[in-house]
Amino acid sequence: MKGGPGEYLFKGLPYSIAETGEIFKYKLLQRKYDYLSFIYSLAYLQWVPPGYPAKLIYELRGWNIKIEKWIESLEHEKQLHGIICIASYLEGLVRQRLKREVPIFVDGNTVHRMFRPLRHPSDVWEDCPQPRSGHHIIAYIGRLEQSKNWRQFLDICAKVAILEPIEIWIVCNRKDTREMQLLVDRVAELGLKDNTRIISEVPNGWMPALYAAVRRSGGLLLSTSLREGLGNHILEPLACDVPVVSTNVPGKNEIIRHRYNGMLYPLEAPGKAVRYVLEVLRSHELRRKLRRGGQRTIHTEFNKVRYVARYKKILASL
Repeated sequence: MKGGPGEYLFKGLPYSIAETGEIFKYKLLQRKYDYLSFIYSLAYLQWVPPGYPAKLIYELRGWNIKIEKWIESLEHEKQLHGIICIASYLEGLVRQRLKREVPIFVDGNTVHRMFRPLRHPSDVWEDCPQPRSGHHIIAYIGRLEQSKNWRQFLDICAKVAILEPIEIWIVCNRKDTREMQLLVDRVAELGLKDNTRIISEVPNGWMPALYAAVRRSGGLLLSTSLREGLGNHILEPLACDVPVVSTNVPGKNEIIRHRYNGMLYPLEAPGKAVRYVLEVLRSHELRRKLRRGGQRTIHTEFNKVRYVARYKKILASL
């Protein structure tokens, strides 16, 4: 529908941008596609010509009120051939609301090959930020919004900062958030102003260098979100050899196995998160164990070759 920072994913592939439904329909009529996959939004489904020969797929990468309404609207949509959910828990939510028989599949995700442990991160990002000597980085990656639960993230960091020298790195998009000033005010209230660095507008290609800085500091990624589709912000640090402490919620707990490739704490028990963060920061043995488990998880369960094979198998079954 419009260009954006994710266009690098299409490098080497023919693609075009259809800014209106009419343009989308025109492009479909110019060429007979075998499959049409609608990811997240079904807004353009109405522009598919009646009787168009392609198999139509809806891919769910997460869940919110808008997606729930789209699922319920499919009651009278006879063209849809299949639904693909990025995580197992989404399948149950879809089945509860879908009032007609449509094949539902679960297929996770993969990680772009640029996300890997870097030996020389300066080759990727020459001016990558660096923490003060002897300080562990606790990183927050993602949007500043209620579902990401950034307030709990700061509360946990405030308690950890009493006991360990840390830097708090908040990596987000400063321009797109309405809550930036609320975050800045909360940082000041907690006395974390000198410990906190807000890093915005980081291109995806530079993120592996940033993860390398977290890893070298002996730090970790702390994910406090209330829910996730599956969670690229979990997969990418695992691929870059960074330990993760996370809320035990659907989506993320389909990736993380406690004390194998990360640490999971109950959402309602942030005190446990404080203990787990301190344990990871202080134990070299635990850090090595989690990093090894994370690498195994990425290479076995989120391997791109296996992902492609699974996806092709789904297409062939429609």
